[in-house]
Amino acid sequence: MEALTNFREIKPAVKEHLTKVYATLAVMVLISAIGCWVHVAFGFGGGWSGLVALGLLLWLHSTDQRDEQKRQGILAAFCVFEGLSIGPLVGQSLYLDPSIVVTAFLGATSIFACFTAASLFSKKRSLLYLGGMLGSVLTIMLVLSLANMFFFRSVAYFYAELYIGLLVFSAYVAFDTQCIIVRAEEGDRDYIMHAQSLFIDFVQLFIRLLVILNDKESRKKRRDD
Repeated sequence: MEALTNFREIKPAVKEHLTKVYATLAVMVLISAIGCWVHVAFGFGGGWSGLVALGLLLWLHSTDQRDEQKRQGILAAFCVFEGLSIGPLVGQSLYLDPSIVVTAFLGATSIFACFTAASLFSKKRSLLYLGGMLGSVLTIMLVLSLANMFFFRSVAYFYAELYIGLLVFSAYVAFDTQCIIVRAEEGDRDYIMHAQSLFIDFVQLFIRLLVILNDKESRKKRRDD
């Protein structure tokens, strides 16, 4: 409750921590982009890369925080395989229209920046209330997605999940940002895990924008044909 009613401005030490988090996040996005390029250029990676990325993420969570160099190496490998797993979608976008990738990246960056700014400039930590609701929505979406994949196969739900997921992960950016601030104020300065949580939010925004733009471009091409 103290965190939720905290109207104090962000402390200098927390600002320094946030700078480190966002610098790490920028490097993660760059490494992931290199992974995407490797797939597009050489065809290496694909669906199995996502499973490797998940395994690396679990390894990162179980690694001792004091072993910073090892954790940085695992984090870099995670970003590479995450990029490789996104590669097929990026390749499809480049085939349809190369501008789609740029538009999706700029869109994801803009959404991320806006919700981050809203969270940072909000002195009252009221956005922390979103955690339970967002977790519940995400769980329901996962269950319905699995049911839709194996039983219903509804195109309408697929589109609904895309747009609802875009809203959910936009809200997660603000929620995770305030969580990082609160944890940093309490002495948790694990910039690696904090950057990783924001990276996942950014990737989810980027993927959903790519899929939406790909679908619109595909429909446009079919109409023109």
